[in-house]
Amino acid sequence: MVSNNTLAGLIVALIVVSLVGTLSVIKPLAVITGFAAGDVTTSIGTDITITLPNNTIDFGNITQGTVNDTLDNKPWPFDVQNDGSVRVNITISATDLWSTTANPTANYMFVANKTGEGGAGWCFDGNASASNVTLTNMPPSTGKLLGLLESNNNCDTGEIGIKITAPADEPAGGKTSTVTVTASAG
Repeated sequence: MVSNNTLAGLIVALIVVSLVGTLSVIKPLAVITGFAAGDVTTSIGTDITITLPNNTIDFGNITQGTVNDTLDNKPWPFDVQNDGSVRVNITISATDLWSTTANPTANYMFVANKTGEGGAGWCFDGNASASNVTLTNMPPSTGKLLGLLESNNNCDTGEIGIKITAPADEPAGGKTSTVTVTASAG
């Protein structure tokens, strides 16, 4: 059996341990000061997409030595439109139109021109060093067409004018050329 004195001593010891434990837990809360900083990063992909809303030019029947072009909108020129998210540079090339004259030739030419979009301004860099704004012989491989065609929907198109001159020695028959335009980020 445990004596009353021993029991009273144990109870006093328990009370002391309990008070010391409680006092060590109940301290004034520390004041939190300072700040932390973090970085957020992201990457926006570029979308390079062009379309040719008017992608066919039909000059109809012509005779040898005849000159025709799209500069008077008869027939309509090609329209190139930037449907992407960034300004683009556009190049042009084409297969031979004539069987007697290979590209590049003055018998098959192109020119970059502005559309009515964007008011009186250009939707691309109209500087001759950036865009071919004068008639130029159609290249068989990549040639400069439009520089920095805008991606803004209010001003994102340009025209590709075509001028043809049927060679004097070109045989009769249908003539076809595939024109390729390619875009790269500007």
